[in-house]
Amino acid sequence: MSATKIFTGDDYLVPEGTTHVIECTLVDETGAAIQIAAVLAATVSLHDVVTGTPINRIAQNVKNANGGAITDAGAGVAKFTMTFDPVDARIVDRSLAEEQHRATFSFTYFRGVGLENGGLTHRVLYRVANLEALDA
Repeated sequence: MSATKIFTGDDYLVPEGTTHVIECTLVDETGAAIQIAAVLAATVSLHDVVTGTPINRIAQNVKNANGGAITDAGAGVAKFTMTFDPVDARIVDRSLAEEQHRATFSFTYFRGVGLENGGLTHRVLYRVANLEALDA
């Protein structure tokens, strides 16, 4: 099975226990592209939205590690790709047919000499299907 690709915060359905991918181009608060060389740090945290239960990753480093990759989208612009493992798509409440999960990405980037580093937080909501409930 190929991975479910999520490009935006739209409502996507990921089957539990499967790989899924989130991709985005990094931009600052003004909408300007962040250059790949400027990205200093990237972390992700996963939670079930209703219960707040952490799911496998809490403030985990994903700057070219742990499934995260920062690559050149062209002209030095930073493209971020996060490949989540099947264990990241687990169901917290087995009584539900599906549940909503939130991936919170935090990026720190260099804004220039004499300037404070920039910070960017991006949240992606998606649904995870309880395959046991679908089979019942």
